[in-house]
Amino acid sequence: MKIVNANSDLHLSENEVREEINNIPPEFSDYILVKDKIYHKELYPNDRGILQAQGDKEYYIPSKDEIIDLGTMGYLPNSKELKRFENYLVRRLDAMQDEAEFVGRIIQMKICGDCKMQEIIEVLDDFGLMVESEVLLNQLVRHVNELWNDTRMLLNRGFTPNEMAQLEGPNPLLGLNQTTTTNVVSFEKAKKNKIYPNDPCPCGSGKKYKNCCKNKE
Repeated sequence: MKIVNANSDLHLSENEVREEINNIPPEFSDYILVKDKIYHKELYPNDRGILQAQGDKEYYIPSKDEIIDLGTMGYLPNSKELKRFENYLVRRLDAMQDEAEFVGRIIQMKICGDCKMQEIIEVLDDFGLMVESEVLLNQLVRHVNELWNDTRMLLNRGFTPNEMAQLEGPNPLLGLNQTTTTNVVSFEKAKKNKIYPNDPCPCGSGKKYKNCCKNKE
């Protein structure tokens, strides 16, 4: 209600906001209104401990432009660190610009949900963006840390780890390297059991994987 009334001339009451939410057709909504809370459907009735983890943190109030971006694109495209991460994918991992933007969006959304570094490696692998040396892995971790700290996170009720650090002091969600060492994978672990596009296809055809069974998945 506060967000609507601060950004429009509607001046809705709480009951009118509830009515508007309930009137959204189910096929256009991933959310459900239960008493005084709006849950993502995947997190109701089991919120997986998110409410407890959030504690008594305040909610981040997005700007009108952020609301429009989230409503039309599903993510926040104007993050400075997201742009840097996309540039890294283009310069160092040979991604096309539109591919880098798409991959960056997926990884930003995963970070929002407090993912692991291995999950990010797997996203890159799915798009054929190879981290083929220890140097590239170290660069990737550094860029992911910077993106992580600049991403609005579910466990922080919309605040970035950088903002939480300013509000509350050192924060357990500040960067992959500052959470637990299990989040940062070694180069060998990142490669383990992975089949890369230029590897021989495991079917025994003698062709490269990218020219054989990869296209059949």
